[in-house]
Amino acid sequence: MDSGIRIHDSVINTFSEMKLLSTKSGRKFLRLCISEDGKHVIEDLQFDIQQEKCEDKCEDHFLNFLKHLRNDSACVLIYDVSYETKNSLIKEDLVFVQWCPDQAPRKERMQLTTTIRLLKEKLDGIKASFQLNSRDDISRVILAEKLGPDVVKVEGVAV
Repeated sequence: MDSGIRIHDSVINTFSEMKLLSTKSGRKFLRLCISEDGKHVIEDLQFDIQQEKCEDKCEDHFLNFLKHLRNDSACVLIYDVSYETKNSLIKEDLVFVQWCPDQAPRKERMQLTTTIRLLKEKLDGIKASFQLNSRDDISRVILAEKLGPDVVKVEGVAV
């Protein structure tokens, strides 16, 4: 079903930077939401300001990721996760998180849900994908399992 909601060009550009530059771009997260007019998926610019403030205080990016999952708002969060395998290889991959908490406005949840297929098509290079409705749906262990059977650490913390 086509929702009529389009992906803003800035989303594609920022995602491409994250994919190509990895954490050298200085960006671990990209939070996407529906524009106020309901016509586009856009970057949540308010999130960028919050991210800068939180990054200064929070070295554990997984905990930082959890802080950005707000109960009152549905969103898509692209997370550039760092993990280590049994072979001591440190890898970074992009994870697609659809966040739809029950407390978020129903219209917002529906609009976002109808754009997921299009987003996944346009944002090529995602390692794993999650649909979360509460923080109970995610943990380091769950994330590690999605990233692969050999993952032993997520963001430097053993799982």
